[in-house]
Amino acid sequence: HDESLLRLTGVDKNIADVTLDELLEITVQAEVNGYDYGFNNSITKLLPAVKAICAVDGVSINFDVKTADVIAPIISSLKESNCAASEQTILTTPYPSVASEAGKAFEDAGITNRIGMYFPRPGGGDYYFLGQRFMLKTRILHTLLSGNTAPSIIEFHKSTYEAEKDDLIKKWVDDGWCVGVYGITSDEAEQYDTGVHVYIVDEGPVFPDLPLGGYGGDGDVYIGDATKVKEEVIYENGTDDSLVWYYVLIAVSVVLLLLGWLALYWTICQFSPSSRQQQKKKKTSVASF
Repeated sequence: HDESLLRLTGVDKNIADVTLDELLEITVQAEVNGYDYGFNNSITKLLPAVKAICAVDGVSINFDVKTADVIAPIISSLKESNCAASEQTILTTPYPSVASEAGKAFEDAGITNRIGMYFPRPGGGDYYFLGQRFMLKTRILHTLLSGNTAPSIIEFHKSTYEAEKDDLIKKWVDDGWCVGVYGITSDEAEQYDTGVHVYIVDEGPVFPDLPLGGYGGDGDVYIGDATKVKEEVIYENGTDDSLVWYYVLIAVSVVLLLLGWLALYWTICQFSPSSRQQQKKKKTSVASF
């Protein structure tokens, strides 16, 4: 998520300003944000990384996709690495449109890798004033995704999962969805052995902490290069745990429905035979007078 190479590599350049060949020659530092991983890493292309991971049992890839432009390269790497139809790889996205395009592209390519959608972290205002519970309850963003190309996995931040696992999330499971949890360390994964099908281990130090509240820090915010402020991600942030707007929507719908029935009733009355006869009588009375 970094725009610059400085934090991870020590090279003071923006990624947009270097060529692919230059990028492949740059080394990722062993120490990132004060944590020493014990070894350096090289920056690699997608295909070699996918081939290497798919060759190892017990290691999986979660392609976190924000745009449909990367779907074709992912499909190509899956097919060339013999990872197509493998349970080791899934593609996830927060956007229904991207999930739909990925499903169609997977079907056209003849691969059966799973597709998932995830709810953003609570407290970020991603659903504006509506909140996550509203989206969980109504499934507005997911109702149009159906059929063979639809996603089958729904993922939540651990705080959302803990708050809703016995109610709203259980209803998703009952309807056939697999459930994933992210925002956890490898040690925390053990506590989700029942009811959870996918574990997204993305918390530092297993995954490098990212600045400005990025994934890996679970709310850690870096001010400058050193100062870190802990801001724990909790489901109750903002309006995420509220159903106020759900009930407002129901109330507005009921009012509109009643107004519609009244308008229909008035229209029927206006054009009914008895109404036309009464109008004729009025006209006749006026003419006689």
